Amino acid sequence: MFNFSKSQKEVASKLIKSLYRILVEKDASLIEINPLIVTKTNQIICLDAKMTFDDNAVFRRPEILKLRDLNEE
Repeated sequence: MFNFSKSQKEVASKLIKSLYRILVEKDASLIEINPLIVTKTNQIICLDAKMTFDDNAVFRRPEILKLRDLNEE
């Protein structure tokens, strides 16, 4: 269990809800955040993330194709 302060719990809660919303609304099949850190000023920050989306749902979410980075594939 994380030992977060009240404000950190609020940020973490918003982050988790946002990740869930992306999974559902944008047909994401994977969201990986690594690392997720707590800074010296006690802020929670995602330093790197990777997302994949359901190829069969691209017709519903054409805006996702604009985010594609072929250099990372």
